[in-house]
Amino acid sequence: MPAGVPGPVARRPVTPDVPRHPTYPRYMPRYEYRCHTCGTTFEQSRPMAEAAAPASCPSGHTDTVKLPSTVAVTGTRPAFRRLLRRKLLRLTAVT
Repeated sequence: MPAGVPGPVARRPVTPDVPRHPTYPRYMPRYEYRCHTCGTTFEQSRPMAEAAAPASCPSGHTDTVKLPSTVAVTGTRPAFRRLLRRKLLRLTAVT
């Protein structure tokens, strides 16, 4: 390589059994809940099969409700943004 030209970047191998973040297990969705007793909003990671199971708040209360999920999708291509805008307009026109 000529001087001043960066070489290939060494990448660390990713192993599927090692979680990327120590708090959240890999491949588990996070669900948001609100406690009716104390008003706390909290998240829990759990398998999709357990999404409807009751959750306890960090204070130990069991009277909780699962909040509706919101998803943010971003794209860099204008055509993708136009497609999302059209779909959103169709969804809002129906309801």
